[in-house]
Amino acid sequence: MNIEYSKTLCVILHFGSEEYTNKCLNSLLNQKQLDIVILDNDPSQSYELPTYTKIFARIFKTGGAVGFSESNNREI
Repeated sequence: MNIEYSKTLCVILHFGSEEYTNKCLNSLLNQKQLDIVILDNDPSQSYELPTYTKIFARIFKTGGAVGFSESNNREI
């Protein structure tokens, strides 16, 4: 029996601490069948993905501080 699994979307909302965002991202890198998107909701819009994560994750700039729900809705 061959079962095909669908991917799961993981959304990480970034605001402020690059250290915490990167720790969260690193904890997910070994997960299979996971699409990772980081929403940069910081007004400075300065977050950049670490080079080694660019094949696993992508970034979406919200325009800055639009709120948790609206940030997620914009990405989805």
